[in-house]
Amino acid sequence: MADDPDALSEQALAEGLRAAGFQLLELRYEGASIPIQAAWAATTCQPGEGGRCDVIYDLDSLDLVGQLNSTWSRVVTEVGLLDGNGRFLLSVISSNSGLPEPHWALVCVREDSDIAGIGASYGIFGFRPGYIEFAAASLDGRAIVRGTLWQSTAGILAISDARGSIRLREYVRGLSERGVLPADEDLRAQIWLATEEGSSGSQSL
Repeated sequence: MADDPDALSEQALAEGLRAAGFQLLELRYEGASIPIQAAWAATTCQPGEGGRCDVIYDLDSLDLVGQLNSTWSRVVTEVGLLDGNGRFLLSVISSNSGLPEPHWALVCVREDSDIAGIGASYGIFGFRPGYIEFAAASLDGRAIVRGTLWQSTAGILAISDARGSIRLREYVRGLSERGVLPADEDLRAQIWLATEEGSSGSQSL
């Protein structure tokens, strides 16, 4: 397998997360209850679907990093991304995992976090300060938070009820039916799809 230029070693990932205010608990978390493809596909949801809401800023905003960090801190609480111990799932590509594709790592918030500055600079939450691109999910598979980068804007997208999104469910079902998922992700997808849907009403951020 060729080396992925975006892959980080476990040490680099842990160091970058620590610098950004997080702790890496498990590099490859097998207990995730949501397929990682569903989190990355959250941008396909319509406004209000699955409780989707977006907060968007111009890339030339004077305090883009501060605005994104402030929004992250507020949104993760409002949509229930963190469990009672501050843990959540973060999509990573690690050179230590033997996987060429993104996979879930188990991460914990330690202190005031800096996703858009330090986290993006380390290549974990984005590409450079203010230019964020990431996928995170709650351990119960209900909430998704995505960092998104468009042509002239950056923003944070939040889904409060992922199972209530018809598009996400159809997308994951299609991947499973076509047999394109690895065995562990396919099992995770089947369990996620079989879990009862929650409310799909919108939530104001």
